[in-house]
Amino acid sequence: MTVSTRIPYVSLLITTFLLNGLISTHLLADEHSDTDNLQLGIHQVGSWHAASDSELILKDHQNNQYQVTLKPPCTGLGEAKSIAFISHGSSSLDRSSSVVLASGKRCPFESFHHQKTK
Repeated sequence: MTVSTRIPYVSLLITTFLLNGLISTHLLADEHSDTDNLQLGIHQVGSWHAASDSELILKDHQNNQYQVTLKPPCTGLGEAKSIAFISHGSSSLDRSSSVVLASGKRCPFESFHHQKTK
């Protein structure tokens, strides 16, 4: 009976690939100036608060802020205790993402911008 040592090596490669993908996704959010292509890894969202039923402020783990405008106004967002994000085809938020409230109401992003700190 032989024991294969390839599995840990493959796991290491997959882990490295995933970490590199997560790091580069985060770098896209920090360095990209074109807001049409702005992305923020869902795993990077550290906190959020609703400025209104149509505006959501996200903070990443480095305290960078992102402003999300929702269409139509997301009635109930201001009182929400928890939200979920839906992203399309990746684990990153972008202009095509949505917020879902605990009630099941889905609110698509209208715009998604990095807020410059003063």
